[in-house]
Amino acid sequence: VFYYGAGPPWMYMTVDLPSGNGTVTCELERPGGRYVLVGAFRISGGYGSWGGDAGHGPVTGARLVGAGGAVLATASLP
Repeated sequence: VFYYGAGPPWMYMTVDLPSGNGTVTCELERPGGRYVLVGAFRISGGYGSWGGDAGHGPVTGARLVGAGGAVLATASLP
């Protein structure tokens, strides 16, 4: 996960899991543990990537969530 918080905030996420296909969602963690959906993308063979607007406000982490609600990957951000 790469997060850029200056100017208009944006982020880029890439994932390389052992396997998996389908649509996943990218969520940002705000202070206090609240998650906000910021985008979705398809993974194929466990690999995929997404970049886009990260909304406004402080960010403490990010997570990738599968279609069934399982958390597939997490990242802590300073």
